[in-house]
Amino acid sequence: MLSVPNNVEERLRTQIKRYKPIMEQAIKRDISEADTANIIRDFLCDALGYDKYADITSEPAIKQTFCDIGLKIDDIFRWLVEVKAVGVELKDGHIRQALNYAANAGLELVVLTNGIHWIFYRVVFGQPIDSDAVYTFNLLEVSPKDEELICALFALSKEGMKKEAMQEYYRQKQATNKFLLAAIINSDPVLYQIRKEIRKIRDVLVDSNEISKVITSEVFKREVIENEQTEVAAKEIKKLLKKTSRKIQKSDTNSIDDVESDGSQSDDEEIKEEKPDIKKKNSNSQEPL
Repeated sequence: MLSVPNNVEERLRTQIKRYKPIMEQAIKRDISEADTANIIRDFLCDALGYDKYADITSEPAIKQTFCDIGLKIDDIFRWLVEVKAVGVELKDGHIRQALNYAANAGLELVVLTNGIHWIFYRVVFGQPIDSDAVYTFNLLEVSPKDEELICALFALSKEGMKKEAMQEYYRQKQATNKFLLAAIINSDPVLYQIRKEIRKIRDVLVDSNEISKVITSEVFKREVIENEQTEVAAKEIKKLLKKTSRKIQKSDTNSIDDVESDGSQSDDEEIKEEKPDIKKKNSNSQEPL
């Protein structure tokens, strides 16, 4: 988690509470996109610490188009906000519009919001240009005590932008994203540990491939397993394992030498030696797992 200054944290919590009833009234009055943008600008000042006149630009021009709000730090645009009316549901077309604004402006960060729903997007410049949804929240439903909300808004704030907090926040999110975790869990070292734990709990030897099959087909969601990001993460893990394989082999050799010297057995040796006994026991009598 990011380290958020106490004064910024208190300001964020206070303004989140303050703007909840403001947005509730906006929904009841079904205000226009222009009026919604006015409230958003006020929130950027009151909650995120931006100066309304020095830091915020309305409808900055981007290649003959106009985004709703541009945010500056030291007179340089750092991120954009695309606003929709409070009663408008955010759809894929709106997302593409916001991402196009950011990509054409050469900016990595854009926020799409209707005042209630907020989505932070990071633009990944490449061939083709890609994007990640970094964080999303519902202003009316979220708690001001939510630590992740406070960290995300701090990263977006003027103070956070000056400290490059959004970059650190994104790195932390990437380190725990579902695609990376899925690839780690389904990697050989982790499957081996799961196999050992199953043996301890159930006294049954299970093949790692069988464990992997159950994890991918029954435990994980298909959208995670069949996603390109999971495949990329899996390749990164395999690369890392190859780099460290020599160290692991050396460590294993030292461990074997230690075992031979003290007469103790490794888990693998114990599994191999006990496997016939388990079969023999099962052939004579059936014991509960």
